[in-house]
Amino acid sequence: MLSVRTTSSGRRDSAAPSCISTCASTRSASTLKPLQSSTGSGSGSEEQRRDYWFYAHEEALPADVLELSRAGVQARSCAVALPLRSGVDTDDLSALQCSGRVYAFLPTEVHSRVPFLLNADFVLSSSRESIQVHRPWNLWLRNSLATAFVRGFLALLRAPPSA
Repeated sequence: MLSVRTTSSGRRDSAAPSCISTCASTRSASTLKPLQSSTGSGSGSEEQRRDYWFYAHEEALPADVLELSRAGVQARSCAVALPLRSGVDTDDLSALQCSGRVYAFLPTEVHSRVPFLLNADFVLSSSRESIQVHRPWNLWLRNSLATAFVRGFLALLRAPPSA
């Protein structure tokens, strides 16, 4: 389950997304499914629910992309989680805001500045806080995420309203 916690002060933090890593590791060409996020309900915080569409896209590794730490890898799955209006107060559009957090199976300190969540097997710094942005592996994954977003968004538009 993808978790998003909203504190009583209104600040949104992301918590460990147990579904991001398990869904993104599937071997299917693509998956599109609804996720219901549960919010942290620690002391002094208000419970809130948010829904996402999760889309994972697997892409074959190009021959010109080499990464020693990923030796033997022939394909990788990239995923996007698109926030949905359902599950939030429709009068409060600020509740639809998404942090744009970037995950490498676990959250990083990177924010994409796009209104949805991204997940891919990025090569990270040793602290796991940042992505080594100039590595060919990460550039390939960045481009694959663009493909995943477009395909996921188009699939979401075609999805029946009750899905």
